[in-house]
Amino acid sequence: MLLLILILVAVLIGLVVYVLKKDQQRRHIAMAEQEQILPRVSLQATDPVQSKIVELPIAQSITAQQDELNRDELNCDELNWKERCKIFRNKKQFQQALAAAQEAWPQWQSYEQTAITLRSMIKELESSEKEKMDTLLHTLYRKASEASFFYDRAVGQTTPRWQTIAQTTTKHDLEKLSFAWQSLGYRELKLLTATDVKNMIKLWGEPDHHLSARSLADTYQH
Repeated sequence: MLLLILILVAVLIGLVVYVLKKDQQRRHIAMAEQEQILPRVSLQATDPVQSKIVELPIAQSITAQQDELNRDELNCDELNWKERCKIFRNKKQFQQALAAAQEAWPQWQSYEQTAITLRSMIKELESSEKEKMDTLLHTLYRKASEASFFYDRAVGQTTPRWQTIAQTTTKHDLEKLSFAWQSLGYRELKLLTATDVKNMIKLWGEPDHHLSARSLADTYQH
């Protein structure tokens, strides 16, 4: 009886080993099939004419998508004037950048972004373009003087809201004011940088006086 039991156990063990071996062989075959390298797909069309026909619409599609992105970037309603000004300036579209900054006039930031744009324009000039340099520096000085006229206040005085300025002043009114370099100088004009001043002195020399543009308030008439 014991011998019969031992024989049955041996047979069962043999069957289990056989089944496991077959399963292992099946797994190896499946893994080998999965690891086979697929043939490389050629990206070159066999017919040159057909290749051009396929590639042209793709190139046109990419260009159209890029143009659409550019339009969305500049015309999106979510972009405010300051963001559009920066985008134009980065693209070296300086006139558009200046126009965007003017949308926010007479805010201080409008003058600030205008000054930054004018400096970018100056950096693009060649050293021989002194006439253009002079024109841009005069414009920059004018904008810094206007900003000083509107926003510089003595200690204890309240800085006006830009909405109030817009209601009481027009750009035509500003044209009546003469912001002369020799009279105002540069020390009281907060919008000017050290580089701005250096360039201006190089072209115009040292001024006779240094005053705040607010000193012209008494002579200003609406």
